[in-house]
Amino acid sequence: MRYVAILGIVCLGTLGLVTGCETETTGETGGSGGGGEATSSSSSSSSSTGMGGAGGGGMASSSSSSSSGGMMIHGCDQGTAQDRLADANTKVTVGGAGFSYSPACIRIKKGASVTFEGNFSSHPTVGGLAGPPPAPDSGSPIKQTNSGNSVTFTFDGTGSFPYYCEYHLPDMAGVVYVE
Repeated sequence: MRYVAILGIVCLGTLGLVTGCETETTGETGGSGGGGEATSSSSSSSSSTGMGGAGGGGMASSSSSSSSGGMMIHGCDQGTAQDRLADANTKVTVGGAGFSYSPACIRIKKGASVTFEGNFSSHPTVGGLAGPPPAPDSGSPIKQTNSGNSVTFTFDGTGSFPYYCEYHLPDMAGVVYVE
């Protein structure tokens, strides 16, 4: 089996599961099965791992995290989100400083509520991922709001609840982290 290093990523044999790995054909006949492992990581703290070989099946996974250890969603992570754990209700301004939410990334306690205030006909807000493509989440406590100037949502469960503006995505987005 030949080992080829390309761009700091190690490729085993003709295993091409990691982006950036090149394979070569030299006319050799290969056996079935085989296995190998390729792992890559970059300075942006993303990593991906793949295992398996020709005929051997395999599994690939990837993860992305920020320097504070949390998963990045809409440019936010739980470690750097604004701490509002002591507040029963938190206000988020919609479109107050242009195309943004302020604060966009917050941490609240289970059972707390968030009031979004702004012009929803100009900035319709939807619970879900901004994409691309956008992925509304019908199970999110943040329901689609496209009229009025104020709406309050209560968060009865823990988790990460991303949201975005339908007109200004993917840049106008945020996350409510419920602990």
